[in-house]
This record gives sequence, structure tokens and C-alpha cells, in this order.
Amino acid sequence: MKLWVLYFGAVALLEGAGCVTERDVCKVFERAKVAFVGKVVLDSEQGGVKGAARLLVEERWKGLPGSAREVVVHSGAGWGHYKRLRVGEHWIVFGDLLPNGEISMQSCEGGFVVGDRPKLLEMLRAASRGERGMLGGYLSRKEPVRMGAKLKGKLLEVESDANGEFVFGKVEAGEYEWLVLTRRFLLDGHREPKRKAMVEPDGCWYEGLTLFEAR
Repeated sequence: MKLWVLYFGAVALLEGAGCVTERDVCKVFERAKVAFVGKVVLDSEQGGVKGAARLLVEERWKGLPGSAREVVVHSGAGWGHYKRLRVGEHWIVFGDLLPNGEISMQSCEGGFVVGDRPKLLEMLRAASRGERGMLGGYLSRKEPVRMGAKLKGKLLEVESDANGEFVFGKVEAGEYEWLVLTRRFLLDGHREPKRKAMVEPDGCWYEGLTLFEAR
């Protein structure tokens, strides 16, 4: 199943020009008035209003009106970060509920195709159940890479999957240092990068990391 994630006011992995980004997906979830997973049944450029797509609700997380099976989602037409929702795509949607029962995506940070990142979906599902204190991310290299996260001298290790995604699961709160343990790669092109991940007790950190071949 091809999945997309979209929230305008959102996550670091949802980067858009000129926007302040948020890497804590639990904070994104908490801020959203509406959160659900849906399948696009009407393209956002085929309806009467450009940017208005119709989605079949597949997973209800919070904020959807009544027992609605389908909802209209306004995906930001007229904004610089408009994203087209195409028929057959599956989206994770975060937004606001309009008085008429439709959903508005506030177009600041744009959308991000999750596609083959089921671990992010699982983190968001866990967030919808009230779980917190999780750490994960995805790499620019789509291949298994040994990753580390270090806190107070304690090193956690995990291997990314074939798509570059990794999750440590539930961890102790604190500021972690990212480490690449597969020696042929460098994080951000540096031997000793200073990339940090701040996991708060009520948070869930997930971000994209860029790897370069070591020379």
C-alpha cells in the first residue's frame, strides 16, 4: 500500500521552503484537530473546487465528524505548497475541521510521500493510541545501514531496512547524538557530526538524515 503523509504546520520530513519544521511527530499529532488515514477516491483536481479531494476513511485516529465514511479534504490550492491528491493514493492526513464537516490542510510545510515507510506509519498509529517516547528516522541511502543513537554514554544500535528507514522504538527521554556505525558512510559528510535528536517524555522524534560515501 502506497502511503503519503501530509500536514501543513508539521514535521521536519515534510519540508517546505520558508517554513519552520517540526521533527516531533507526536507534537504534530497533538496539534492537529483531525487525524486519519484515507484512500483518495476523487482527485484534488477533478472536483468542482481545485484542491478539494474526496477520501475514503481507512483508519480513524481523531477529530472526524460522526461516522463519516468519506470526507472532503482541501489540500491547499492557491498556496505555494499545494499538493495534488491522486485517485488510489493512501494518505495520512492531519488538518482542521471546517464548520461544514470538511477538512482543511493549512498549507505551510507541504506534503511528503511516505510510500515504503511503514515504520513512520506505525509510530503515528502508536501516537494515536497515546504511546510516547519513540525515536526513529530515514536515510538518504536506500539500503541497510547500521545506525546508532547515544545518550549519556549509552549507545543504542539498529539497522535500517532496505528503504533506509529505522526505528529504535520506545527510548529514554533526552538529547541523543546520531551516529553512523557503518564505516563507509558519513552523516552530513562529516566525521563527527553534531546532529541531535531530542526525545521528550511525551514526544516521538522522526527525521531524515543525509549520508555520504566516506573518502
